[in-house]
Amino acid sequence: MARIISPAAVSTRKLEIQRKNSLIILYITTFVLLFIMIFFIVKVNVWAIIFVAFVLSFFLYNIIIFSKRIDDAKIGAKAEKYLSDFLDTHLSPAYWVVNDLKIKYGNIDCLVIDTIKNCVFLIEIKSSRRFDSSKISKWIKQCKLSEKLLKNIVFRILGHDVPIFTIISLPFLDNQDYFYHFENSNVWMFGNRKLLEFIEGVPKNNNKVDWYKFIDDICGK
Repeated sequence: MARIISPAAVSTRKLEIQRKNSLIILYITTFVLLFIMIFFIVKVNVWAIIFVAFVLSFFLYNIIIFSKRIDDAKIGAKAEKYLSDFLDTHLSPAYWVVNDLKIKYGNIDCLVIDTIKNCVFLIEIKSSRRFDSSKISKWIKQCKLSEKLLKNIVFRILGHDVPIFTIISLPFLDNQDYFYHFENSNVWMFGNRKLLEFIEGVPKNNNKVDWYKFIDDICGK
């Protein structure tokens, strides 16, 4: 089993809770507006009724949007936990898994550190069950920003670079053997089985790396 350094989906679950709280506030505000419209404004001014109805429609629209975002966060958390469990089960203790790493401008869903081959796999986890070309550009941009920030972190802590492989993981993808390499950006996309093959198949980097120092710094332990 791999060594799990930090739990998966912590940030995503916090996001889900925040969105649920926002949804509750929207429900309460909508109820208050509805109460005002029924008991106070109806007999006063038709334009006031129209205004409140407009505002009410706005809140109802946002209730729908927040409900969808809560579902997205919930599914995203499941995908992150699923992949973490998958890696834990199928990788050896030489692989260290750092979930939900906080960085500037956000977080990295998953880092897999190969302490034998001395390289890092930066994994952005997506919950899509099928390939969606309309989202690829956004996903790659997100990955490359995380990669740039991670390279800076690695150099700051270790004083030298290490190979970083940037990956989009689709743990719920129906085709677990799916893979694609976006050559222009050097980003890979994998289903679970191909992800495992890729991680285990990279060549060894012979540079000596103090991974304990790296983990202590990024995790504050």
